[in-house]
Amino acid sequence: MFGSALALASGVRLALIAVALIAGFAVLDSSAPAWKVVSDSVNRWDAPHFISIAQNGYLPSDEARLFIVFFPLFPLAVSLVHYFVPDYVAAGLFVSLAASVAAGFFLQALVRIDYDFPTAKRALWAFFLFPTAYFLALPYTEAIFLACAIASVYFARKGNWMHAGIAGFLASLARIHGLALFPALALEAWMQLNGGKLLPSFLQKRTKANSRQRLSLQTSTLSKSSSHLTLSSLAPFAWILLVPIGFAAYLALNASVLGSPLAFMEIQRNHWHHAITFSLGFFAEAARTVSSQPPSYFNALVFLAPLAALAFAVLVLLASAKWMRPSYQVFAWALLLPSLADSWPISLPRYLLAAFPLFIAIAVWTKDSRARTLVLTASAVLMAALFFLFALGRWAF
Repeated sequence: MFGSALALASGVRLALIAVALIAGFAVLDSSAPAWKVVSDSVNRWDAPHFISIAQNGYLPSDEARLFIVFFPLFPLAVSLVHYFVPDYVAAGLFVSLAASVAAGFFLQALVRIDYDFPTAKRALWAFFLFPTAYFLALPYTEAIFLACAIASVYFARKGNWMHAGIAGFLASLARIHGLALFPALALEAWMQLNGGKLLPSFLQKRTKANSRQRLSLQTSTLSKSSSHLTLSSLAPFAWILLVPIGFAAYLALNASVLGSPLAFMEIQRNHWHHAITFSLGFFAEAARTVSSQPPSYFNALVFLAPLAALAFAVLVLLASAKWMRPSYQVFAWALLLPSLADSWPISLPRYLLAAFPLFIAIAVWTKDSRARTLVLTASAVLMAALFFLFALGRWAF
């Protein structure tokens, strides 16, 4: 499984390098060496901010104070790798490569718990060829977040709650979406404690019985359940607390650098235009814009793409709800729903990359080779087109 993840991650990167060279030489008419063209093509938008944090840490003054909105795990990893890799961008690319291979490995291992090896391979391909999967090859936080998040769920499924909690802690230091692990892991722990069932046994559907028998059964079940609630059975819930503790560490970083644990929220609102609205205002505006204005690059990437991403995620999650493990569903919805309350969720297509249950659903539904070829080809072409725009310096999530 490791070899498959490494081969696919490397192959995708080689293809993206080719796209970057075409963008740099054929469109931007660059005269720089090929390595510089590739370096410049990946070091755009948020990437320089992560590199700046890796170089200088979090600073309280001038423009650098705005970078507190970027979580610390990825830049910390880059700064450590920089001891061995002299160039910071190259160090960032190395971290993303290693983390994306780890994410691919754990995704396959997670799928193998419930399905066969071919299904795990299909999930891996769907993951690495997802339209926004080029962010796995950039000095961004996506790869390291996914490695930690999927590892956390995998260890939880295997009953290794200490490792699940540690990986969840790291995920919450990588992105705020790490908090989506908390309800997912809590539900997983409950289901394992309850024999794999979502509801307590006395609430399960039963054949008709008289009320006295039912009451007797309920009493017996409650008595048995209470006898199982030992300290060891509750230990998973203690390890799960590492997830919000990771986020608390990020809040402490805010307080240390800028004097307030919620400084990132003010900066997100005032500079990055992200505020909690508890409404669907952005998506309503996006629908009006797309339906009433002529097609344009701005409308397509800023309005249409988030709408399409939302519709895709909702449809896949609803269609898979009957058979997908409930903890996976909870994670995906917990990851998705905050974007509905965001006043400016233009990066939603990128955030969907973290919703690994989507790739499990795609893997289950694409057993037919023709359907699989069609889906993966369309996805890969779209990814190449989006990365081409990114390499040109255009907005692509």
